[in-house]
Amino acid sequence: MPPRLPDDVRAAILDDIRAGGTCRGIARKHGVGPATVASIAKENGLNGAFERTQTEAATRAKTADNRARRAALSAGLLEDAERLRERAWEPYTHYVAGKAGAERVTLELPPLSEVRNAYAAIGISVDKHVALERIDSDSGAGAAASMLGGIADALAAAAEALDGEEPAEEG
Repeated sequence: MPPRLPDDVRAAILDDIRAGGTCRGIARKHGVGPATVASIAKENGLNGAFERTQTEAATRAKTADNRARRAALSAGLLEDAERLRERAWEPYTHYVAGKAGAERVTLELPPLSEVRNAYAAIGISVDKHVALERIDSDSGAGAAASMLGGIADALAAAAEALDGEEPAEEG
């Protein structure tokens, strides 16, 4: 079993715990393992010191906000596509050089190159709309991947905690 940490180091760790630092951050700062930090918190009755409820709620709120922003952007992209399509078939006015200077010329329809450019922009708007819709219509695969990622992170943290320390004695 490793020797007990000096009281001044334990006190500094405890101060950082009370200040709201993260378990890993505090461990890194003091050159100890996360399990040591968690143990010091537990010994001092700070069982919920590393509770992530607020962080999780804030993350869910931000995710919902981003979903709403993507929906608004997606709707805007469809509106852009509609406006571009209307514009592609409206009379086309441009200026040409004439004997007396610039002359205004209006064509019944835009030149094909302008229509092609409009349709390229329409295609981009629709493609981006579809991409945004796809993000938010995930059938749960993203949530499953996120959950598996969380489990992998937790296992990695547990392995890291066990690497440099003996398991705490019970009792």
